[in-house]
Amino acid sequence: MSKIFPKHAQKIQRKIKEFLKIEDPSKRDKLVAEYLKTEDKIQENFRLERLGEQSLYEDFGKIFIPITEQQKKSSEEIVSKFNPLQEAN
Repeated sequence: MSKIFPKHAQKIQRKIKEFLKIEDPSKRDKLVAEYLKTEDKIQENFRLERLGEQSLYEDFGKIFIPITEQQKKSSEEIVSKFNPLQEAN
């Protein structure tokens, strides 16, 4: 990993060393709790973003169902009118 992102890896290593230097367990626990809270918030935002797109597609489906159904009926009517003409030839 350090070969691909050397600056990023070094930054992470420094943060880990800083974390390990914290001797007060309550401060470490607080830092871990903040990290986990931030991580959960990011995951929740990502999930909501994905679900938001899904609901958008569902809304489009509801809006366009009447149009597509009418188009389907019209197409079937046209095809049924041309079938007797094709059979006659």
